[in-house]
Amino acid sequence: MTNLIRREEYNTPSLFRKGINDMFENFFGTGVLSPLSNLSQSGWATVVPIDVIDNGSEYRLKANLPGLEKKDVDIQLTDNVLTIRGSYEQSNEDKNNRYLLQERRSGSFSRSIAFHEEIVSDKITACFKDGILEVTIPKAEQKQNQSIKIEIAD
Repeated sequence: MTNLIRREEYNTPSLFRKGINDMFENFFGTGVLSPLSNLSQSGWATVVPIDVIDNGSEYRLKANLPGLEKKDVDIQLTDNVLTIRGSYEQSNEDKNNRYLLQERRSGSFSRSIAFHEEIVSDKITACFKDGILEVTIPKAEQKQNQSIKIEIAD
């Protein structure tokens, strides 16, 4: 026999919200409360929002890294690919508390951006303030196209 649930049991908003939350928890397996939160298995965002701006002579990269400190972020350049890595550790909260909602997690991220023009690697600068990382990547001066005559051998 099929189990039936009385309709009025899901008429209250809190029960409906709980049903939706349970559905996402079962689907994602990480306690995700929204399909838009883009959380990894460890629960921390794997996609860091960035802007890359081409100013002609340089690139300027801005990344939002709220809750992180300078010591939590690593930036490396390898073969014209800039990689930003970081990690976030959730503080150990008192286990005696009864959480109604716990979304803050520990985890790490990595984001790589490939540059197709030559860049001056020893002139790259970075600053980190108020959760925003700004990296300035100077472009190498482009060589002037020179026209030379090439002799054809006999």
